[in-house]
Amino acid sequence: MFELAIRTPRQHRQFLVEDALGLTRSSGEWNVVKDSPQLRIERVGDSLVIHDFGAGVESGTLTLPARWRWGDAEFEARPAHSSGRALSGLTPLETHCGELLRTGKFKGPSAQTMATWYEALARLQQWSPSDPEFTAEVAALLLDPVGLDGAFVLSFARDGKSSTPWQIAASAFRDERGSLCFQRELAQRLETEPVTWLQPMQTGRRAADREAVVLAPLRDTAGGVCGALYGVRVMHGGNGRRGVRYLEAHQVQALADQVSQLTIRHEQHLAAARQQALLEQAFTSELARELQRRPELLAPREREVTVLMADLRDFTGICASLRAPETYEFLAEVMDALTDVVLSEGGTIIDYYGDGLSAMWNAPRDQADHAERACRAALAMQERIAVIGEEWGEMLGAPLRLGVGVHTGRAQVGNAGSKCKLKYGPRGLTVNIASRIEQVTKRLGVPVVISRATRKRLGESFVVTPLCRAKLRGVPRRVALFTVQSAKSRSVGLSGHENCEVCPFVSHES
Repeated sequence: MFELAIRTPRQHRQFLVEDALGLTRSSGEWNVVKDSPQLRIERVGDSLVIHDFGAGVESGTLTLPARWRWGDAEFEARPAHSSGRALSGLTPLETHCGELLRTGKFKGPSAQTMATWYEALARLQQWSPSDPEFTAEVAALLLDPVGLDGAFVLSFARDGKSSTPWQIAASAFRDERGSLCFQRELAQRLETEPVTWLQPMQTGRRAADREAVVLAPLRDTAGGVCGALYGVRVMHGGNGRRGVRYLEAHQVQALADQVSQLTIRHEQHLAAARQQALLEQAFTSELARELQRRPELLAPREREVTVLMADLRDFTGICASLRAPETYEFLAEVMDALTDVVLSEGGTIIDYYGDGLSAMWNAPRDQADHAERACRAALAMQERIAVIGEEWGEMLGAPLRLGVGVHTGRAQVGNAGSKCKLKYGPRGLTVNIASRIEQVTKRLGVPVVISRATRKRLGESFVVTPLCRAKLRGVPRRVALFTVQSAKSRSVGLSGHENCEVCPFVSHES
């Protein structure tokens, strides 16, 4: 096996290769392909054999480890080593610090250097993790002011689906002496022991032996490892430091902590925004904000609610008289008007249907006057529909009518949707009765019909007129029905209550 790193102005990727790898270049980036590669890189013993199939590079053989350039792309290949060899000398930062204090070898940077470091941390606060250059800026900070020779910002996929979960998100190098490869075994150590690690330069002939490494974990909102900052110091004649000093490593750790905090705050902000958008699918902005503060209000429960069902009459005929663009323009205007009425009365939209909607009150939060709110909404809907009917009358060719049924009762309320789409509403017989009452409005010729349960909860601001006792499909007992008006208007035309499916109201209850 061998590690292969490719770095271009648009990408820096590292692959763990079993024997050979096929690559194709597209839009300035190299991608792995199984069939018809433009370039094939194969390990044979200690050599690397390069086959060109149209990539425009030179075929040939290189000795591992190898580093070469084709155009704007840099390549580096290293043998993959056992974990024991790769982890040699690796020490937790705190253990290293204790050894320095015990031996009296602790030496810190100057006050000016410390000030420069903390200015860099303050500067990072001005960046957002959503900025495309954020990770590149973080990598650059490991070079200046920390003073390392190479830097990687690594990402870690915790879903277990990838065979190489550690990937390069960004990198920066002081010059060409730094390796394009990170040591995968070091990053993997963070999976079991997520602390800051130091590895000194080794006495060996590998390229990796001439590097000292500092590695600090990045954390997500759950506290798990989601990446790492990986810094390198290279042994060369112009650098008198043969390792990463304790306070330099501590600065890398502080930088990793700050990146984690910025990322966590950003993710929390995005999660809150997604939750707000999800809640606003069903609730007003004001109620959505309250539900974010009090999510327990959305918990499934049984409670009394008032349910309203509204349906346009003869919508099939309306569609026949309009062209498709006009049909949807008309329908949007109707639904906007009905929705505005529901929300202005503090109601919750349950769902939209082809030619109507359903709404409820007294959930998710308490509304003592929920029945009155629903009845005011039902009457306001009639007023808005009358205005829309006048505006569209010439095109519709017939009066615009809306049937509204209202019922109050116990129901199970909760979210029957998904993580992507909220569908908060009631379930049970109460919903069925409200739907049947709305259907009865057509037979009775009355625009708004309510049940006795709703009527009992209305105050003096309404005038209620008894209609009949109706046998509703799917409802075991006959339901007493009423029509309702505002006390400001007492005229109502009643018709249709002699229908055989609807028995005349026989008592004198009102």
